[in-house]
Amino acid sequence: MNSRSPDCRVPRSRRGASHFAVVSIALVALIVAMVSLPRLRALGLRENAADAERVLRRAAELLRTPAEGGTLKELVARDRILARSLTDGEWLDADRLRCHGYLFERVRMGELHGLRAWPWEHGSTGLACFALWRGTGGELDGRVLFNPNERGQASGLGNPPAIGEPGWRALD
Repeated sequence: MNSRSPDCRVPRSRRGASHFAVVSIALVALIVAMVSLPRLRALGLRENAADAERVLRRAAELLRTPAEGGTLKELVARDRILARSLTDGEWLDADRLRCHGYLFERVRMGELHGLRAWPWEHGSTGLACFALWRGTGGELDGRVLFNPNERGQASGLGNPPAIGEPGWRALD
């Protein structure tokens, strides 16, 4: 045997990516994720709010008198398009539905009746609240109302939006 052994190292071209290349790619991926994730979250929140508004607008066409529709579940069942858009929802009871990050509830207060929607978890599933009222006799009768819910006071099953509080405005 020769005292000098041949160079057993694998040529550089056959070793694969250098540590520098791997670290560079990982850093680029991290930067892309840091920029993209907040945008994706914001997009998800906007989509959830848009879905809630669409549901209320569709329901406004069905909700004319307190007697019409009975429960929210019966109201949804009367409209094929509305029922199809809420198929992935979870019925909590006959008048409450959780769907697309929002809670929907049928509400009756004397002659006043309507629907309201608010985030299941403020900041994670939605931000704003929406409502629709019938029986007011005024210009807001049947119009979708919006509340930015900036402090997150309306969030979750036990904290629906208070209808009389400031901040509500008509959409359109």
